Amino acid sequence: MGAFVAALPAELAQRTHVWSDVEGTYVADAFFENFHTPESAWKVNAQTIAGYIRNRVAHGELRNWTVALVSIADRADDDAALSSAARK
Repeated sequence: MGAFVAALPAELAQRTHVWSDVEGTYVADAFFENFHTPESAWKVNAQTIAGYIRNRVAHGELRNWTVALVSIADRADDDAALSSAARK
């Protein structure tokens, strides 16, 4: 996951990272192909998903992605702000 994120251009939205126009082949090859799912997860397999994405890209679909790495800290800050506002 670290190499996948490190190779994406740095754009920051609060503390949550969001990248636009990420190539579908990059998502398939750099993320899903390297993501290991347990053998018991026969319905959801990262390598199968990677193959599906590559197939769809070859047919003109799923070519550009928006990738988000959502920070748990953002949610905690949002929850704290809502709680504080509710007390006022």
